[in-house]
This record gives sequence, structure tokens and C-alpha cells, in this order.
Amino acid sequence: MCREIDINACTSIGYILKTHGLQGEVVIKFNPAYGDTLEEVDFLFLEIEGGLVPFFIEEETLRFRTDETANIAFQSYDDVDRIDPYVGCRVYVFSEDLVIDEESVDFSILEGYRIEDIEKGELGVVDRVEDYSGNHILVAMINEEEVMIPFNEETIKNIHHEKQLLVVSIPDGLLELNE
Repeated sequence: MCREIDINACTSIGYILKTHGLQGEVVIKFNPAYGDTLEEVDFLFLEIEGGLVPFFIEEETLRFRTDETANIAFQSYDDVDRIDPYVGCRVYVFSEDLVIDEESVDFSILEGYRIEDIEKGELGVVDRVEDYSGNHILVAMINEEEVMIPFNEETIKNIHHEKQLLVVSIPDGLLELNE
């Protein structure tokens, strides 16, 4: 029995830029913050006709070209003609499998993202991101008050770049600090 992969449980890390050679290798262009993720996962999802399809990575084929491109081959795709139709497809991984290189993240891309708490619903929009000695803080207007939200694994549960949405779990009492 096949089941559909929930795109909300995944994060887009880039897309297939082009084919490479005649043996079915592709070049993936990815957000540099997700480079470590590519080294850790056994498969990637390609978005095909609105759904996510798993493509298993051929062992020992990942080779980084730059800090934002890598060559990779998928199992059962050993010919350029078989893989070429997937050029341009968005590449996803399960959000829980993300390994984020904090040094490579440009946190300003989060400005304007909507913030949705898993229990409280939609809260507001990220106004700016501040860096306090390497600790990133999201600053948002929530209930007409400026609220600072720590950017860490306990608080940030998911980032949906396509929807410009941050799914968070706000610690108890954080929203009440400014009342």
C-alpha cells in the first residue's frame, strides 16, 4: 500500500539544476545551510506533479562542487535520458532529518515569514532577526507588542520556505512577558 508523503513534514533544500555526464548524475543546487543534510540522508524527495517521490541516493556518489552545488546519482537512474525529465524539480527532505549549518544561514531571509504556533495558531510576522553573540532572535509584532522569540530547536519546529511560514512551539509565559 502506497501512502502520500506529507509535504508539510518536509523542507525544500534546493532543486535539480542540470544533468552531469551520461551516467545519470545530476547537479543539485541547494541552500548552503543544508549541505550537511545531503551527507546524512539516504534518499531525497523530488516534487513531481505536486507530490513528493523518494529517490534513493547511489552510495558514494555525493560530490560537492561548490558550497551550494553537488553532484549526485540516484539508484536505478544510470542514464542521462532517464533522469533528464527531473531537471528543475524541487528537492525535499523530511524536516526532522535537517542538519543545519548555522554558520551558512542568512537569517534575514526569515523576515516577513508568518509565525504559527502549534497550539495557539497564527501569531504574527517576523519583523527582523537579531544576533546576540551568535544567538539568533526573531522579533515579531504579536498582539500589538514586540516579542522576541529564540531561534532554536526547542522553539522552531518547522520552516516552510515556499509558504514563508515558521511553525513554532512558544514556551509557556513567553508571550505574557510583555503584558
